[in-house]
This record gives sequence, C-alpha cells and structure tokens, in this order.
Amino acid sequence: MRRVGARVGPRVATLFAVACLTTTPTTALAYRTPSFARQYRTTCSTCHTAAPKLNMLGEAFRLNGYRLPDNGALIKREAGLPLGDDAWKELWPRAIWPGEIPVVPPISVRIQSDAVVRRGSERASAWMFRFPSEVSLLAATTLGEGVNAFLEAEWTPDRGLDVVQARVGFQDPLPFLPHRALNLWVGKQNPTLFTFADRKIDQMGRLAYYWQEFGMADLRLSDPERGRTLQSANASRLPDPQPAVEFNGLAGGRAYYSVAIAQVADDTSRDRSAPMRATYKLRYKWGGLRLDGLYDSGRGPRPNGGGQLLDRAVVLEHFGQLASASAPDGGNYAHRSFGVAVRLLNGPLDAGMGAVWRRDDDPWGTGVAADMTSVFGKAEYLVFPWLIGSLRAERFDAGSPAARRAGFTRGTDRRTRVAPGVVMLIRQNIRLVAEGELGAPARAPADGIRPRPVIFGMRLDVIF
Repeated sequence: MRRVGARVGPRVATLFAVACLTTTPTTALAYRTPSFARQYRTTCSTCHTAAPKLNMLGEAFRLNGYRLPDNGALIKREAGLPLGDDAWKELWPRAIWPGEIPVVPPISVRIQSDAVVRRGSERASAWMFRFPSEVSLLAATTLGEGVNAFLEAEWTPDRGLDVVQARVGFQDPLPFLPHRALNLWVGKQNPTLFTFADRKIDQMGRLAYYWQEFGMADLRLSDPERGRTLQSANASRLPDPQPAVEFNGLAGGRAYYSVAIAQVADDTSRDRSAPMRATYKLRYKWGGLRLDGLYDSGRGPRPNGGGQLLDRAVVLEHFGQLASASAPDGGNYAHRSFGVAVRLLNGPLDAGMGAVWRRDDDPWGTGVAADMTSVFGKAEYLVFPWLIGSLRAERFDAGSPAARRAGFTRGTDRRTRVAPGVVMLIRQNIRLVAEGELGAPARAPADGIRPRPVIFGMRLDVIF
C-alpha cells in the first residue's frame, strides 16, 4: 500500500498543481546550461557535442525533464535540499507532498561576441564587431519528483532585456498511463521543430536557416503603376518562442510525439481573440541510443575517450503547424506550415536534410496567397573531440504568383547559399566559431555581372 501511495500520490498532486497552473498566466523555458554539469558533477560533453548543440543523450535528458536515464548510468545527481520530510508522503493528502530545491543556485551565464564582414551584391563591404553581442542568464533545475523549470533571460544591444524562454514541466502527471507516455510543459518555449536544425538548442554556428529567419512581413509587394507598396503585419517566424501549453511523450523508447497550442500575440496581450498557433511533431529513431536515453538492451550510454557520445542511428522527423495572424482589415487569416527531415548519425558524422513549406492565405489583405519553400541540408564531422567541421546548403523561395497576376511587379524572394564552418572548443565551455556564407549571384544588370554576396563571421561563446 505504501508503494502504491508513493507512486500515485505525487502524480495526483502534480495533476492538481497543473490544473491550477493552466488557469493562470505563465512564462517558460530554455535549454543549455552548465548548472546541470555542477548538479551531476559531469562535463559539458556528456550532453553536448559542442554547447549548445545537444547530442542524443542531451536530447533524452531534455525530454526526461532534465534527468538522466532511469538506470542512473554515467553519473549520479547531487541531492537537493528537501522541502518536507519523506514521511509526509505517507500522510498525503493531509500533508503537502515534499519537493526540493537545489543546494547550489542553478544559475549560469552565457556571453556571445560576434565579428562579421559582409560584402553585398554592389561590391560594398561592411564590418561589425560587438562585445558582447548577447548576454544570457540561464536558470535550470528539477523541483522534486516529476517537476522541472528553466528560465532564459537575454540582453542584446538592439532589443535590451527580454525573457526568451521560461517553462515549467510536469513529467508523468497521470498515474494510470505508462512511464513517459505523457508530459505537460507550460510556458514561453521554443517549438524545437527539427533536432538537427534548431535555432536555440542545436545550432552549431551563428547563422540560422532562411526558413527560420523569414517572416511574411519580409516579403513586400510593389506596384509602381499605382505607386504603392504593401507589407504584411505578420512578422512571426516558425521557430519563434511563444507562450504555449505542450503535451509530449514517448512510445517504446523510440517514437516521440508533441502537440502544442501557443498564443502568437505579444506576451503582454490580454486579448482572448489574439492569433493562435497549433503545432504537432512526430519523431522516430532507428538504431543507437533510444529517445529515452537507453539502449534496447537496457544499458545506459557510455561516452567515448574524447568525452562525446557518438551514436549510430537514423532519425525521421515531421512537424505541422496551423496558425492565424492579424489581417489588415482587423480580423485574422490562416497560414500553415509543414516540414520533413531525415538525420543520419554515424559515429563522428552527423548529417541531415529536410524541406519546409508554408502558405499564408491573405498576408496583405488583397485576397491573394503567398508561399514559402525551403530545401536544406547540413553535415558535421568531429575531426577531433575539440574540432568540428560543418557545411550547410539551402535553397529558399518565397513569393506569390497570384500577386503578379493581380498587377504587382514585385513580390518574390529567392535565395541560395552555402555556408562552411569550423567549431573549435577552446575549453568545454568556451566555443569559437568561424563561418562563411557564399550566396548565389544576384541578377546581372545591363552593364555587367554583380558579385556573389559573401559573409564571414566569427563568434566567441562562453558559458559559465
């Protein structure tokens, strides 16, 4: 009886807390922090190839509410400060179910500095150096059985201080479901659409993909004959963090699903009619480490001699997103996005390719739709435990043929680029990135050929 109460009690208590939480305003979470290295007394390479890029154990750690595999392989977690005695479990519900807080404050700092040289299609060059370009405060911890929290506050010279992510997670809140079948995450959070191409937790370099950077507000319609230019008010991008309620879980250790509802409007908005976004994600992994952080044999993972966990597997990923946006006439219009990707892990090689499609039904209030398509790929190779080479390529196309038929002369954005890069781990928590971008040449004017746009950037990334 005690064992049953010990199992059911925290889940029921968690479920009650979740019911209270989901009826109040919330904010949410981020992902990479050396505070976990302190709590588990391990190195950054246990969960990262090169922070903030997660390896498969790091991804399992994140999905499991910031806990390592169930068998306690690799390392042991440092005990937190208990909030209540274990004897309270026997008295529940006539006592508060005990929790815990970390003994060491779970706070980390990340400092990024960028230097960029840019040459456009007009042969003009510009350079930029910022120190720092971004400072982030990270707080991450577990709060007892089945509860975790993460906060990321970010300061940049352009935007000032902003809460990027802030999330509370409830693992296994329903006692009658299998372990890890259902989790609840509440707060402002990153959608994490593809594990190998995520902007916040799995990006090796400094450049994002076009489909991550592009918003419909970036595509303008021009009509010189009528002397007008139209711009959409919808600046939302696919990976933008948004206040959301997300349900996710695992099946058989190798299949993953997620369903989330997010508010697209500003965090401070109290308008119940604000645009919404629904996102679903599916993932399946063949071979290697399972998504729950274990092997099929039940053994826990072991890092290689260089520290990194080298996996051998194939991962299939798919996401869909249905959303609404504010229309020029004051109402809302619908837009949807879908993506597929395949990722190959073969020891030191990590390669992936994918495609993303998006349609906005009426972004300019003209009754015409706009599409965005992106085909992209990436390969990374671990030359040494501290040296990683990467190569990315992408073809991006955004436009509206219907707008041209309606008399607009411009409303197309096509881009192609190849981005080679090198990541050097000066220390496990100090990363130096050198990345170039070679774009396709612009259309030739009447008097000659314009040069290819070229970007070269370096980033110093320190996390402590």
